[in-house]
Amino acid sequence: MISAAGFLVLPVLLGAAVADLGLDEAQVGLMGSGIMAGSAVASLIATVLVHRASWTALCVAALVVQVAGQVSAAQLEYGALLWGCILLASLGAGAVYSFALTVLSAANDSARLFGYSVTSQVAFQVLGMLGMPWFAVPGGFAMCLYVLAGMGVVGIVLAQLLPRHTAAVSAPESASSGRVSAASMLALVGCLFFFANVGSFWSYVERIGDAAGFDAAALGRALAVGVAFGMAGALLAAWQGVRWGYAVPLSVAAMLTLVSLLLMTETATLAIFVVGLALYNFSWNYSLAYQYDVVSSVDGSGRLVAATPAFHGVGAAIGPALVASLVLDVGLVLVNVTAAICVAASLVMLLPAARR
Repeated sequence: MISAAGFLVLPVLLGAAVADLGLDEAQVGLMGSGIMAGSAVASLIATVLVHRASWTALCVAALVVQVAGQVSAAQLEYGALLWGCILLASLGAGAVYSFALTVLSAANDSARLFGYSVTSQVAFQVLGMLGMPWFAVPGGFAMCLYVLAGMGVVGIVLAQLLPRHTAAVSAPESASSGRVSAASMLALVGCLFFFANVGSFWSYVERIGDAAGFDAAALGRALAVGVAFGMAGALLAAWQGVRWGYAVPLSVAAMLTLVSLLLMTETATLAIFVVGLALYNFSWNYSLAYQYDVVSSVDGSGRLVAATPAFHGVGAAIGPALVASLVLDVGLVLVNVTAAICVAASLVMLLPAARR
């Protein structure tokens, strides 16, 4: 939750950046891309380190990097140096997230635990959407970064509770051989496409609401209500487990996501916008728990699930960067179209592993 906090409250964070730094639509996409780009690189590094050092030591080191990047970014105006500090914070956060996923994948009944993990993130997301504006209005973008850095300090303390040994993952012979199946790689690419959808939509949802004429207070409440439905999706995944397999839940989530994007393509009223947000967040978090477990189920070594955030991070960085390159010419409808294409591609990639 702490490592993902910057991404979870991304609309509020970018809204504060727009107000303080005067970002245009293209720069919003680039900032959103920077917040996730470092996570991809860090997650790849984490796959190498996760079985070679203490989980506590790894998490503390990564959280120190995250906090240092956020505190440094709070001192700067928009430019290459600010973007670099955001990238540094993202590096630390991505590493922590990968280590956390490895701990969960090593436990029994990981499908339910991934569901509860996503639930905790969504619970924070609701509080963040309602509470972060209290810091953003008087203190702006810098104050938001200080809040995230403070959470990182709390994480350093909590990391002492993690198991101190290197890894409790028991890899089967097929996994320890170093071979990665085609289904595993397709599943990881599916995760990438899914987060290209999330990254593009989540970076621009505040701009979509603003373009529809909703004021900041109404938009904040709409986001909080919509995000709250994400908790229901994650809890449903935790309760449901794998009793219906993986293919059915992932397919249902994809269909609901497409419906939600259609609702928010031409937003006429705040009520329709809220319904679209609710469906989007429900399906996002319902799907996410199963994505982690699909990857975990086709790889017993624990390394691929640690790499999953790398593919999520690459997708989340590519999505808003792609939109940013065209949005000034095409308009915000490009966000929904890009997200819809990525959701469909994600499902196609995930289904081979889900059926296994």
